[in-house]
Amino acid sequence: MPKAILAYSALLILGGLATTLPLHAQSAPQVIISWRASTFTPAGYLGKPLPTAESRIEASVEALQNGRLIDLSKETIYWYVDNNFVSGGTGIHSTFFRTPPLKFSPISLRVEIPTLKEGVIKGITIPVVFPEAVMQTPSTPLRPPLALKGLPFFFNVDFAEILSFDWIVNGEKAAASGEPDVLTIKTVPAGAALNVTLSIYNPFSEIEAAKKANTLIIP
Repeated sequence: MPKAILAYSALLILGGLATTLPLHAQSAPQVIISWRASTFTPAGYLGKPLPTAESRIEASVEALQNGRLIDLSKETIYWYVDNNFVSGGTGIHSTFFRTPPLKFSPISLRVEIPTLKEGVIKGITIPVVFPEAVMQTPSTPLRPPLALKGLPFFFNVDFAEILSFDWIVNGEKAAASGEPDVLTIKTVPAGAALNVTLSIYNPFSEIEAAKKANTLIIP
């Protein structure tokens, strides 16, 4: 084939590439779902509050394209939890719902935006956990008086004062020291073993309860 024809063919190919790959091609939208559970965690906890059964969860969605936020105020948005419709409509970029009663397994949250580009669907999984009780003990070596503190996690309350704390030491119920979440043991014989059990429960819920047991050896 003559060189002139080869050069002309190359120009045609390059021209075709230029028309199918514009310099400012738009990337596909990136959809981000955020959520927050309204469960209690102690001060200083840096993790994410996790939902338990019957927890309120708030969720919102954002969309990015080429690093810029997309205005969703005129887009149709639908929300689904475990494939059940929750809410939807024009500009509904946030929603709220409650986890089902007696459910302690993950739930699926899905958002659909059919009017955005060719339609966008995004789903995430949200863990659902049991409430937890943590017993905070003094640093070793253990010396009386011993101050033990109960820390509740993931209860459906706004304040720890709403919860009930029960302390059991070596099989006998022990009275808290002023604050219900604090137990002070003033005298302990050397070499004694203290079997301490902490129970925390929500008096307004039949299913929200947690227990923690610990054995403390006094040197």
